[in-house]
Amino acid sequence: MRHAIRHAMRHAMIDRCISFRYHPIDEQRIIQNNACKYTYSIKSPACDRDFAGSSSQFAHFMSDEDMRDRRRSQKEGRVPLSTGSGDYGTLLVNAKDRIILALDVDTQEEALSLADRLSGHVGAFKVSLRLFSTAGPRIVSELQEMGQVFMDLKLHDIPSTVAAAGRALTRLGCSMLTAHAAGGTVMLKELADAVSDESRESGGPAPTVLAVTVLTSINQRQLEEDMLISNMLVRDAAMRFASRAQSAGVGGVVCSASEVAAVRATCGRDFKIVTSGIRPTWHGSNDQKRINTPYEAIKRGADYVVIGRPITRAPHPVAAAQTIAEEIECAITGSEI
Repeated sequence: MRHAIRHAMRHAMIDRCISFRYHPIDEQRIIQNNACKYTYSIKSPACDRDFAGSSSQFAHFMSDEDMRDRRRSQKEGRVPLSTGSGDYGTLLVNAKDRIILALDVDTQEEALSLADRLSGHVGAFKVSLRLFSTAGPRIVSELQEMGQVFMDLKLHDIPSTVAAAGRALTRLGCSMLTAHAAGGTVMLKELADAVSDESRESGGPAPTVLAVTVLTSINQRQLEEDMLISNMLVRDAAMRFASRAQSAGVGGVVCSASEVAAVRATCGRDFKIVTSGIRPTWHGSNDQKRINTPYEAIKRGADYVVIGRPITRAPHPVAAAQTIAEEIECAITGSEI
């Protein structure tokens, strides 16, 4: 079975972005190349035995180039943030690599201590406005020694100012950065163009620009009374923001897991979706209004989940991160928790 699939994939020149999904209706396993759009449907009962299991078992379907990139990144202590999405997930990375740890602390010392402790158990570290305001740009280079960096500064200003900030963040070497979708398509387009130009000029990789749709601390009443968006559900507002952001050329969005399915249906499989407001069943909601579990977020089609306090304030942070990774693994493979 495996030999036949490998032969088919070589014949179709499938060498990049191979993803895996499970179709619950006819119990098919599908290997899909996101770049070439070739799909192979394997109906044999043996397929479940061959492909079910942990994401690490799918490494042999990666191209040689992908494998070299992954080994190089692992040697450097970093694993590339994955491509692909959908409620079936992408198995080019381990489940833990889908976790973005929110370092919502006040000092560089606290942040680096958490990052050092959890390096290897999460995929990236989130630097928010709170941490960046106290630690400054240096925190990025310090964190890059332990993993990838997600700059969640939620830029929102006139287009030229946001574009300049995007260039500066690109030079810092972050993997992702955020801006408010409410800033408008002109702002988002100038940001996306600036990031792309800076990356090309500097010769470094371009971070993925993500548009923040509706903050997870906002509920329906606040959407109408404070944001002055009436006659529209939060889900519909997030979906509209996402659609406009995609038209502006950004690479993805940040939204609640409650809106993931709608955004995925509107924006397609290649559009990155990062979900915030993630709370495992064993943790309280804190100041979040629209919350979901890691399992729900990935199952609905999220690429990454941003999680902070359930890990950083847990009695045993590493164990908490591992438990969440196991929950994500269940969502990816279609298993029950």
